[in-house]
Amino acid sequence: MIQEVQDEKYELLFGDGYFGKKLEDGAVITVSYVITDGKDGNGASSFAFSGRVLDSLNNVVVPTNSITITTVSGASKGGDIESVESIKYFAPRIYSSQYRAVTARDYEAIIQMIYPNTESVSVVGGEELDPPQFGNVIISIKPKNGDYVSDFDKNTILAKLKNYSLSGINQQIIDLKVLYVEVDSAVYYNSSQVTNVNDLKTK
Repeated sequence: MIQEVQDEKYELLFGDGYFGKKLEDGAVITVSYVITDGKDGNGASSFAFSGRVLDSLNNVVVPTNSITITTVSGASKGGDIESVESIKYFAPRIYSSQYRAVTARDYEAIIQMIYPNTESVSVVGGEELDPPQFGNVIISIKPKNGDYVSDFDKNTILAKLKNYSLSGINQQIIDLKVLYVEVDSAVYYNSSQVTNVNDLKTK
């Protein structure tokens, strides 16, 4: 079993002979792992084949032609490890929901759990709308990468929510209405405390 410990490190746990297999003296453990660049890996679209080609009998064969890889869509949805602040915020909410989506706060915590690419989420009960939509829950999600959730991700989230929500309640994910603001500002500064105006502009 693997579990995370301090400083974003992991430890391997083995059985004691009663629960899980116990290691023999002199046993050699080989571990392989992948290190990612988090969100910096998003957008990768050029890949080279580095595997093996097998026939129908799982025998290794040598291709007669070079293998060309065509990327359908670039890498996306990658993210850095969850921050301590995020864990402190969502962990008690997940616990209080008891993995059941009943209140708006329950939905917010569970959506963050089933869709880690969530930056923020807003949930409104249908009874609060005008006119009311009883039995409906309206959800809007701001993903970490981009402004909108794709239709594929929407369907995936809704399918997973069925495992947590009450029967008879319909969930609907709507796109955000993004308002872009361009600020035209006039900045006043104390010239006696600024040695270089261009540096101040840059900051």
